[in-house]
Amino acid sequence: MLAVGGHHSGEAAAALEQLCQLYWLPVYVFIRSRGRGRGRGRGVEEAEDLTQSFFATLIERQGFDGVSPERGAFRAFVLAALKRFLVDDWRKQTRQKRGGGQVPIAIDRDLGEQRYLQIPATEDDPDTLFERQWAAALLDRMLRQLGESYARDGKSRQFELLSPYLAGTNGDRPYAAIAGELGISEAGARAAMARVRNRFARMLREEIAHTVESESEVEEEIQHLFRLFARR
Repeated sequence: MLAVGGHHSGEAAAALEQLCQLYWLPVYVFIRSRGRGRGRGRGVEEAEDLTQSFFATLIERQGFDGVSPERGAFRAFVLAALKRFLVDDWRKQTRQKRGGGQVPIAIDRDLGEQRYLQIPATEDDPDTLFERQWAAALLDRMLRQLGESYARDGKSRQFELLSPYLAGTNGDRPYAAIAGELGISEAGARAAMARVRNRFARMLREEIAHTVESESEVEEEIQHLFRLFARR
């Protein structure tokens, strides 16, 4: 997604579309949560409006003028652009133009509010909220894409049974029970799970590689992502 900085190319337009889908939820939660408890957070309708306006601005400008993705990971890049947007006089001057009859991204208000309401009352750092929502959105996207990959291979049921181990929601269900449902040995079920983990890890690395400048930063981003979940 560093191709977003490519101005008028078709690659930049495609990158912007991907960015909108991946980042709208972290952006929405950030706007709803900013200054929470101090009367500065935005209401539901205004947060939705500002989220749309933020991405509309990016689409109109075809990039983030004045902000270089080479200065850090793309998540930090987006957050810096969002903060600048929220304090920019441009927002006030174009209030009546927001949306303009066109919706640049599809915002699921119910999902946004569900995520917002799940935030602990003690959590009052919008930057951390943004990063956690980014991490959740990224992992959700990777799981969905991996599931679609298994479906194309005719292995939807296998993925359905094994993916809870990947997400850490398998409980105490033993591999033997899953092996029985799949009609394979327990060793076969464990081997299948190893393949799921390997494919997921490969897809995650490939996705993150699009958002940083070097291979070393990929590993740093992955470690940062899992630290965000470890602190929950």
